Amino acid sequence: YQNVRLDSVCKHLVCFAYDGWYFQCNTLVFGWKNSAYCYHTLNAAVASYARSFGVPIWTYIDDRLIGELCGLPPTCRENGYDRAYRAFYGVAHLVTRLGIYISIRKTSPVPAQTRQFLGLLIHSDVPAFSIPKGKVNSFALLRDEALRSSVISVRLLQKIAGKCIS
Repeated sequence: YQNVRLDSVCKHLVCFAYDGWYFQCNTLVFGWKNSAYCYHTLNAAVASYARSFGVPIWTYIDDRLIGELCGLPPTCRENGYDRAYRAFYGVAHLVTRLGIYISIRKTSPVPAQTRQFLGLLIHSDVPAFSIPKGKVNSFALLRDEALRSSVISVRLLQKIAGKCIS
């Protein structure tokens, strides 16, 4: 988060105190209860605009998954890879012009038929979702630990629940 600048009339809504000091945020922060709603609403507007140009885009809060460009004239000879590449750069240009930060760590400009998005693998060629092997393995370790124990701690139950949710 922290990529949506707050207007001066709103900054007093996003303040906190720490060790006797008072801080006022200049950007929308994750900890404010309405942040997810604000980010999702902004992202939905960007997605709607991109879709009007034939770019399939899926959003969740501040995450985006971009598909290949659709609705091109029949005379267009671009392959799926090129259409996906063009769609990505079109959306990247749009969001950066709007002042939205793109995380390089979470972004891949190279089109692929399988992409991890929100903790799941999305296979566009099948189409199907799957769970990454690392998640399956880490869940299996917790499961085995629970099965070996005669008493399961609350902490272990919380870890198992967390893995199921993520």
